[in-house]
Parts: sequence; structure tokens; C-alpha cells
Amino acid sequence: MDYQETVTISASEFTFINKAMQSKDMMGEDDTLVHTARFADGMEMDVKLCGTQDDTPWTESVLFKDGSEVCCSEPGETYDGPWTLEYGGNTYTATVVMKKPENRKEKKEIRKMTKRTTTTTRVCRQCDGTEFASGYRASVEWVVDGSGKLIRFLEPDVEDAREACRSGIATGPFVCLSCFHEGKTLEEITVAKEHPAVGACLMEKPVEHGLDGADISGMMRKLGEMEVYPVEFFAAEHECSAMGFVTAEFAEVLEYDYQELAKYVAGILDDMDQETEDGLYPFHGFMIMLSR
Repeated sequence: MDYQETVTISASEFTFINKAMQSKDMMGEDDTLVHTARFADGMEMDVKLCGTQDDTPWTESVLFKDGSEVCCSEPGETYDGPWTLEYGGNTYTATVVMKKPENRKEKKEIRKMTKRTTTTTRVCRQCDGTEFASGYRASVEWVVDGSGKLIRFLEPDVEDAREACRSGIATGPFVCLSCFHEGKTLEEITVAKEHPAVGACLMEKPVEHGLDGADISGMMRKLGEMEVYPVEFFAAEHECSAMGFVTAEFAEVLEYDYQELAKYVAGILDDMDQETEDGLYPFHGFMIMLSR
């Protein structure tokens, strides 16, 4: 027989779970969050979020008969399910759903807390570089990122290279443009690295200058397919500004109030001692990219 039950949890619990599953710090190895589904025949299923010592939490479901465990699922990476287990010729399915937010303030908090604040990039195993030259033929070469996505052509008039990139075919050998580490495949010379999501991509310009097409194209390549808004932040003590874009996610987290961000950027523009080698600056859980 097929038994199905739905477990409804609050919006705040659902939000906490989503955030915790992206974090290595919110739950320790002794922390467990459990919601229980009770079936018509008396069987019960626990859906569990389990913390770890050095990694993100994992999930599982456990089926009980008269308080004793009879079977469990494989470790999972989602909490809502559906979770299905079989026992004694019966099938038991539990699904976790979020209770609909009751007011505008709660809806706003849910949107804010569930914003993506981390992202994963493939970087060079030796130097964390992010650009790799790819050789299609001896006479054709272009630059890709760690996932094989085209960044730019070294010989932009070669149509077969353009077609290869459009088709997602970036063939080796590959070489890191920062340290010249080489390999036949990108998987061989890169590793996935989690870091704060990019919230803004900016470029320092004299006040009398603006952004040209190449500037904008370069920044949009770094931001990918994210929705963005144009911004400009002025230095307080110098005749320059930082022009570029903030992502829609970042803007919503800031509630579209850029005053604090503008002051932070102005401090960097006015003080060369604050400049970093990689042009990355952390701010409210996101990363600001500022080229000078």
C-alpha cells in the first residue's frame, strides 16, 4: 500500500534550512533538525538535517515502527523531498512544504535571507588563476574560464574557433595564464572553490571619463547572466569615481540603499593602502570587484 503525508513547516524554519545547507558554520556536528511525518498505519518518518564539523549539513529520512528504526535513506542534499522509503510491502512518502508567509514583512525577510551569497568557481590548482588558454589548433587559440566558458578570443576572426566555443567545445591542452600550469583537460589543472558571490563589478575612472564598450563587455563577462543595475560611486578626496554594476540580488539585500556601499568604495578610491592585489573587497557577505 502507498502512504503519503505532507509536513508543513514555518517560513522562518524553511529559510533557516536553506541558509544552513549553504553554510559550514551555522550547524555543528552535534546539531540536528528533525520534522516527523505520521502515517495512517502508525508508521513514522523523520526528515533530518544533520550538521557536520567542517562541511555543509546533509539530509536523510528515517522510517520508524513503534519507535524503532526499520530503514533509512541515502544521505541527501535537499530537505523538502519527496522522501520515499519501503517497508513490509508498503511505500511511505513524506514531503516537506513551507507554510505561506502571512504578511509583507515576512515575505520580504524570506526573499532577503534566501539570496545566494556564495558561488563556486573553478580555479587553477597551483595559483587560483581563473583564465586559461585553450588550443583548438596550432593556429587557433582562445581564453576560457575554469568551466570552459569563453572569455575572449586571441584570434577573433577565426570562424571555426567561434563555432567550437558556441558549441561548448573547448579542447586542450590548457594553460593557466597566471602561472602557466598546463594540462590536457580543465579538470586536470583546476579545482572547484567556493567564495562569496559577486555583488558588484566596478572600474575606477577619472571624473571626466565614462565606460566604453570594451569596459562594459569585460564587466558583463565577469558577472555572467546575472541581472544588474548601473551605479557610480565618487571618491571624496580625488577626482575619480568607480563606475559599473551591482547585481539585483546584492541590491535587494541592501534594500536599494547604496549610501554605506558608496562610503566603502570611496574609502578604497581615496586610500591606496586599502587596495588589494586581486581587486576583491568583501562587503555584507558579497564580494566587490574593483579594477583600477
